[in-house]
Amino acid sequence: MAPATATPAPHKLLRMSDEQRRQIEFLAEEYLRLARAQWRSRRHHLEWDEVSYALDRLRQADEVLDFLRRSGRDPYTTLRDVDGVLGDAESGLSALRRVLDETRFSELLDDHLDTLMQALSAEVLPGCEADLLDALGFPNLARTIEARADLLGAEWRSGTARGAVVAREYERAPMSQAMKTAEERIEKHRAERREHENDAGQASVGRGQDGAPEKPRRWWKGLGQIVQGAAIAGADIGLAIGVLHLPIPEGGETVARR
Repeated sequence: MAPATATPAPHKLLRMSDEQRRQIEFLAEEYLRLARAQWRSRRHHLEWDEVSYALDRLRQADEVLDFLRRSGRDPYTTLRDVDGVLGDAESGLSALRRVLDETRFSELLDDHLDTLMQALSAEVLPGCEADLLDALGFPNLARTIEARADLLGAEWRSGTARGAVVAREYERAPMSQAMKTAEERIEKHRAERREHENDAGQASVGRGQDGAPEKPRRWWKGLGQIVQGAAIAGADIGLAIGVLHLPIPEGGETVARR
């Protein structure tokens, strides 16, 4: 897969101050130093396959969710296997959450989210971010990662749009809990549909999924944003602890189903 070049943002919305740069460097060293040391001393504590598995499931979900977003199609009339897409998203989030917990990345987000978001812009991204995301199978993210970082950082600092929503959620629960809540909501929807399918099958063979619980298009759009955000976090933590490098080994963007 050829490396992608991130689309440059039309202008930098923030130039990180020396103070912010020192804060970010300190936090990265303080929280991630131990994770890097653990990886070097216990190679099987956090294996590449664990990171790869999370990113692979997120990639599979993202391919479908991004298609739904761009096409505007109804997932329930378009997809043959709604539960499979939801399962990929849930499994990917769950696996990534374990990785983030083991590396203290979730602790960093919980303790210092506002500091990180105040400094967020394309300028603070790793230089290889776009190429890495493209190599891992997230081409849309690779093309737009700089613009996304600029936009989300600006929204956070101004307290508007998505940034304001995220800020309000953060005040109620830490980011690690927010990811767990997302998993629970996906599982709840899957369980509702399975229960309906079982009831329908018992009542009348052949009724299929008529009247099965459905979520609005906005719910699916939100799920797509969660999956993409998780993919970025997975790529970044893989870089930070040294389990991801460019170029990605042949076949390294996927992992066999366990």
